[in-house]
Amino acid sequence: MYNSALEKLKGGVFQRNLIDDLRLSLELLLKELLGNNKPLEKQIADVGGYQQAKGISAETTNMFNSLLDYYSKYQNKYVKHDDNIKEKEIEFIVDLTSTFMKFITKH
Repeated sequence: MYNSALEKLKGGVFQRNLIDDLRLSLELLLKELLGNNKPLEKQIADVGGYQQAKGISAETTNMFNSLLDYYSKYQNKYVKHDDNIKEKEIEFIVDLTSTFMKFITKH
């Protein structure tokens, strides 16, 4: 999914699908790491516990989880329940998703 999203970005097509692919990629990664079957918006508490167990500082965990909460709300408002993506925000969402995924898998 993640690679598919990057290909869509490179080709400049399927904006809604691109962003939805990113959300699904992150959601599936969290499900795998956390051993649950929860949707993205229900993962925040589990992510916090996972990070605490890995020795991540409370401040970084709180920042990560706050951004993840806003990310989830953005996805629900502009992607999942609507097709109202602002083109100038796409690269930011791609980068944020990549940052979430890199951080959660490296630590």
